[in-house]
Amino acid sequence: MKFKKSLASLVLTGALGFYGCTRSPKNYVEGEVVERYGTLSGLVESSDALFGNESVKIEQPSYLMRVNTKNGEYIIQVDALDDSGSSGPQTIHNIAAATKIGTKIKFPTKAYGTNRKLQPAGFSSGNVGMLDPDDIQILKN
Repeated sequence: MKFKKSLASLVLTGALGFYGCTRSPKNYVEGEVVERYGTLSGLVESSDALFGNESVKIEQPSYLMRVNTKNGEYIIQVDALDDSGSSGPQTIHNIAAATKIGTKIKFPTKAYGTNRKLQPAGFSSGNVGMLDPDDIQILKN
């Protein structure tokens, strides 16, 4: 019985230690979407077809927003791979559908992590950067 208690304490301590090592986004700011850019279709015509036939290739979706905040303007690229930040149900597609010009959003200015292509999340000193879709909170349309 004493062994089980010690083992449980050790597992709990280890889990708390790992939890403390996980860095999460910080310094959230609110702003208003003033411009939107991107392609979400996923299919693009290609003239590189064999035998002269028209073909279609799948393209990586992209979505960017220009956001005005009290701290200045931010350019946000939404991570199409959806794996550079918080986990959750939001994707590049439903963020694009849920935002329009005038939408109020909240997002972190300090984010940590990289996606599968090793692109870092967060912002440069010029307020240009990439965020995981789940780190963007939609406040009001």
